[in-house]
Amino acid sequence: MALTPEQLKKLESLRHYSTRYELILQTPSGKKYLVVYTPKRNYKGILDAIHENGSEKGKKILKILNLPENTTIKKDEKYKGFIFPDGSRMYFSGRTQKDAILSGELPFILKVPT
Repeated sequence: MALTPEQLKKLESLRHYSTRYELILQTPSGKKYLVVYTPKRNYKGILDAIHENGSEKGKKILKILNLPENTTIKKDEKYKGFIFPDGSRMYFSGRTQKDAILSGELPFILKVPT
C-alpha cells in the first residue's frame, strides 16, 4: 500500500517527538471521534486533554453528546477511561498516532459539526 503525500507529511512531522496515543470518544451508537493524541496514557492525560485550549474540547464533547455543562463523568475501570451519563466512553484506543495515520484517522472532535 502506497502512502499518500498527506500521510508522508504527517509521519515526517512525528519524527522528533515522543510517541503519542490516541484518545477517543465513543458514543453508545458506536460512533468514534478523535479527542487528541497525547504522550500521557493515564487518567491525568485524559483530563489534561479535555481541559486544554480553555476547555473548548470539553464543551464540544458535551455538545455532541447533548449533555449539560455541569455533567459529572465517572472513571471507567474496565476501559481505563471515563464514562458519561449517556453511556458514552472516553478512553485510549490502543493505537498510536502513527498507527492512526497509517490505518485511517478518526474525525477530530473539534471539526465535527454540531
